[in-house]
Parts: sequence; structure tokens; C-alpha cells
Amino acid sequence: MKKVIKRVLSVAFCLIFAVGTISIAACSKQDETYSIVYNLNYDGGATRIMEVPYGAKTTSWKADRAGYNLVGWYLDEACTQKFNFRKPIEDDITLYAKWEKNDCILISFDENYGGKHYNTVIESQKGKTVDEVLAPEVSRLGHIFTGWYKDKKCTQKWDFETDTANGDTTLYAGYKRDNSMKFDSDGKPVFENVTVNLWLGAGWDSENNNNALWNLAKQFNSDPAYKGKINVNVTYDLYNQDFFSLRFQKTPNKNETDEMYYSIDEIYDLAGIEYSADDWYANAVKDSYVGGRLTSVPVAAGVPYLVYNKTLMENYNKDKPLPSTYAEFGALIEKVYAGESVTNPNFKGITSNTSATYLEATSYAAFAQNGVDYFEFKDGKIQNTWDSLTDAQTALTNTYEMFGKTGKYHGEFYGDEAFEKFDKGTNDVNNGNAFFGVVSWPSVLPNYLVDNENVGVMPLSGLFADGKYKDRIPVHSLGLAFYRAQNLSTTELAAAGVFADYVSKNSQVFAKNGWYPVRKSVVESEEFKKSNDPVVSLLTQTGNPENFYTLDGSYKTILVLDDFAFERNILRAVNSETRLTESDLAAMTAYLKKSIIDAR
Repeated sequence: MKKVIKRVLSVAFCLIFAVGTISIAACSKQDETYSIVYNLNYDGGATRIMEVPYGAKTTSWKADRAGYNLVGWYLDEACTQKFNFRKPIEDDITLYAKWEKNDCILISFDENYGGKHYNTVIESQKGKTVDEVLAPEVSRLGHIFTGWYKDKKCTQKWDFETDTANGDTTLYAGYKRDNSMKFDSDGKPVFENVTVNLWLGAGWDSENNNNALWNLAKQFNSDPAYKGKINVNVTYDLYNQDFFSLRFQKTPNKNETDEMYYSIDEIYDLAGIEYSADDWYANAVKDSYVGGRLTSVPVAAGVPYLVYNKTLMENYNKDKPLPSTYAEFGALIEKVYAGESVTNPNFKGITSNTSATYLEATSYAAFAQNGVDYFEFKDGKIQNTWDSLTDAQTALTNTYEMFGKTGKYHGEFYGDEAFEKFDKGTNDVNNGNAFFGVVSWPSVLPNYLVDNENVGVMPLSGLFADGKYKDRIPVHSLGLAFYRAQNLSTTELAAAGVFADYVSKNSQVFAKNGWYPVRKSVVESEEFKKSNDPVVSLLTQTGNPENFYTLDGSYKTILVLDDFAFERNILRAVNSETRLTESDLAAMTAYLKKSIIDAR
């Protein structure tokens, strides 16, 4: 009996103690406050913290987000557990906002001139006025900006104070001419003894060397349509470039920044010249673009070629077609090497040069024809486009096997001294010490075709790959750029546009110097297609110019290609004294990829 009484008392004591404990805890919580964190739940969104006493209720924060409506607040980031604001607060909690797009509309600001209209797009609220501060600053050579308009003809001006939009809307920039130029009754510019100073880069400075451009300038100056109106002064002066309105250059070598050149849109608009980007082969002139704008008037493309010893080709290839794939090319080199090296220990299957142009022709071709675009230049940033390193490793392997010192095709890169001999046609290909040689600077082609009966020429395209990209023909292009020089009038700039367009439309003359015209109308002309000139005839057999391929023309492009791809990886590959292992290739391609990423 005593044991039963004792057990009951014990249980009762425990209950009293437990109740007391609960009571004490409750008393302490009533004196505390708890934090409610409101997380806006989107990148860049702020947070808000509210302090709430124990047992009290919190209220919804009516947060704002441009273009969105607030659906509600949730206990989880994924917004699956909606918070009950009627529930008393008993602990610290974080609430997450859920949003849905509201009636947000898009306002496009059209520059409203040129061959392509460049738009700035902003978000705005349906039925509300547009903040004028968000409108872009625009300019147009020879014109004064008059405001933004509802229509393309600029008859209805947009009032930022009162006008609203109920749907996506385009506003058009309006202009009026300033007094910097004269125009005739048809609205065409009037030119009176205007001089266009044309600057030429190295290698084009001699009237007798690569004289296509010099001849075009003479032809232009004597044309009755321009004589006495526009005169082109061709010269080469590295130290006085601020006076040149036009610059002939390999792109993208000189496209240091987007701001160094006028776009074609600006100059052609000033000169009253209509054009379309479709006038040129799209992929062949990508290196004339900077920041999405065409900064050079495309003229011609440099297509890499192979020269070969005709006697060796006849002996070993007989009546078969010239090789057109990497496998065919390699097999033929191995066959010739096996036969010739027995009696000639110095025999080489293929030769090239360490200059930038040769590296461009070889390593660039290897990468491009294996489907590897080094990167893309988008929104001012370099972005890697590789899904994997496999194709890049294949490209390096193919380059090594072609030109590596111990590569299976027994290639060799020449030095600068041999480069001069190579250009003069006194190379090993001509005398039978090599089967193939790479020609990446087209202007030397006439020398091979005219001066060397035992030297044949064939396109390089397709020889670095057997895959779906083998039809790519990597090229570099020449263009006429409108340099933002000092002390130039709008009339001088307009005159430069007239001559640049003239050169582009008459670029068939460059074909005799080994350069492939990239203007569609020129390539499709009878003069080009049916020319009896041996160099032009070779060019017509190059392949479809629709397959010509370049990269973006920003200066960052050339920096990445030169510094990271060629000098650090390609040269290391071809100059290696030992065979490259898979780990070597993996390390090289990984380093190249990292370099591209770091260059952003």
C-alpha cells in the first residue's frame, strides 16, 4: 500500500514539475522578439528584416519588382509552401517572394538609319510613361538629333511626359541635316576637289607590289564620274595616320577598339550609298565586324593554299584526283616519304613557316575543320564554345602530325630566312626536297604559277579533317576601314565611303594577285568566272565561297588567337622533339581553354 501511495505521489510531483517548467518557458518567450526575413527571391533582390514579438502576427510586405506582380510569400525558396499570415510567430523564419510577370512591355529605340537598324530595348510598364533617361544617346554624321518619334518618317514626336504605350512599341530617332555638307536637288552629296587619303599597311606600300589597289585608285581618279570631284591619294606613312580618312588593312589586326572606326552604316549613310549585309559572303567577312557593326568595307579574302611538286604527284598519285581529306592527304604524304627518303634523307613530306600567317593557315584550319570555334565574342565578352576538349585535341593532333618535327608526316616549320626563300619560289618543293608546302599569303601565288613549271597549287580546304566541318575554308580578309582620324570633315568621310564602295564593287582585280573577292556580285560576274588568268582560274576552283570562314573581328580575337593558340600551344606542338601524348594534348587544350576564359 505504501509503495502504491509513493508511486502516485511521485507521478504527481513529476507532473507538477513538468507543468512548472512549461510555464516558466512560456513566460520567458513572451518577452522575446523574433526575426522575419523577407527574401525577394531573385538575383539582385534585396531582403527586409522585421522584428515580431512572440505570439504576434506579421504582415505581408508589399514589395515591388519592375515587370512583375507579387503572388505571395512562401516558406521555401521554390515557393511550394505558402505562409499563413494568420498564424502567430513562434520562431525566426525566412519568407520567399513568388513573382509572376505583369503586363510589362518592351520599348525599342531604333537609330533609324543605315543598312541595319540597331535597337536599344528597355522594359516599361503598360499604360505608364517611359523614363526619358533610359533612352539611348544616338548620333548621326552630318545630322542633328531632333528627338524620338512614333513613326519611321518622324512626323509624330513622342512626348516622354505624357505619352504611354499599351503594348510593345518602337520609337524612331529623328534627325535634320547640319550645314557641314552640300547636297544637290536630289539629296546627293556634292564633292568638289575632295582628297581621300588612303593609308596602306606593310606589304602594300609599293606601287609595283600587289598593285591592285594602286591601279584601282588610278582608275577611279581618271573616271569622268569622279574626276575633279574626288581624288584618292595613296600613300604609306605610319607616323601621320591622323590625316587618313581610309585605311586598307587585314582584319582584325587593327580593330583595337570599337571606337577607333566609323561603321559602314555611318559613312554609307553620309555618302547616300545603299547597301545590304547580304552583298558579301556572310562567314567570309565576320572579321570585318566589331561589336555587331560592319567596320570595314570587305574587299577580298586570303585563302591558304598548298604548293606541291608536280613530278612527285605524277609519280605517286598517277591519274587519281588530288587529295581532298585528311586521310587521303596523310596517306599520300606517307607513300611519297617512304619512297623518297630512301635516297634523300633530308626529304620532308610537308613544309611551312613559323610566321603568323602560316600558323593561321595551318592551326586555324585544323581547329575550324574539326568543328572547334575557339570562342565567340558576344556582348563584349569572350565566351568559350567548346562542349568538350575532344575536338580541340584532334585539331592539335592533326597539326602535329602534319608539321611536328617527329610527326608521322615528317613536316617541318621553316625559320624566317627560309621564309624569304619560300616566297621566292626557291623552296624545297620546287627542287624535290619536299612534297608539299603551305602558302598562306595569296600574293605569292602568281610567282609559283608563272615562274615554277614543276610547282602545282591546290586549295588547303578540307585537308585537316574528315568530319562534317571539312568543307570549311578558313580565310582572313582585307577591308577598307574608316579611321576616326582628326581634322576630317564630313565631306571627306563621305568621299572615302564612295571610293571604298568602288573598290568593293571592282574587287575582281585583286584576283590576279591571289586574293578571292568576297562581294557576291563580283564572284558571280562573267569577268571573274571566265577569266583566262591562271591565278583567277585557280581561285574559281577553290570551293564555294559560302564556306569561307573567319572569326569575329574584334581586337580581342586576334590577341587570343596569337597569344594563346598559336604561340603557346601550336608552336609548342610542332616544335616538340618527342611525340605528343594524350596527356600532353589534354594539358595544352585545357590551358588554351583556360586562357580564353581568363581573357574575358
